[in-house]
Amino acid sequence: MMTMPDILKAAHSVTPRVFWKETSPFKGMLLSNKTGSFRRPLDIDHAAKRYCEQGMCTYVQFPELPSTLLDENGIPPYWDNLHFSSGALYDYWNRCMVSKLGLPDVSALHAIIAD
Repeated sequence: MMTMPDILKAAHSVTPRVFWKETSPFKGMLLSNKTGSFRRPLDIDHAAKRYCEQGMCTYVQFPELPSTLLDENGIPPYWDNLHFSSGALYDYWNRCMVSKLGLPDVSALHAIIAD
C-alpha cells in the first residue's frame, strides 16, 4: 500500500485514464456477514478510493449482483474463497466494468475487428 501513489503516478505517465477496480468480496466475508449486504477486503480499496478522490484514478466499485447470479444463501457461487465459479458472473462483472469505464461494448469491438 505504501507504493500505491508511486504506481498510480507511473500509470498516469503512460495514460491519463487510470482505473482502480474494487476488490471482489471474499466468500468467507459474505458468509460471516449477518446483515446480508456485501463486505469486501477494504484496506487497499479504502486507500485507492482516497487516491482516486484526489484525481489519481477513477474508482470502480464491484457491482450489485442480480439474484439470478446468487445461490440459495444470497451470495455468489465460489470455486474457492477468492474466485467465483460462475462464468456468467464474470461476464456480468466485465460488462459492468466496461460500461463504467466508458469503453466500447465488446460486441461493438467485434464488429470493428470484423470490418
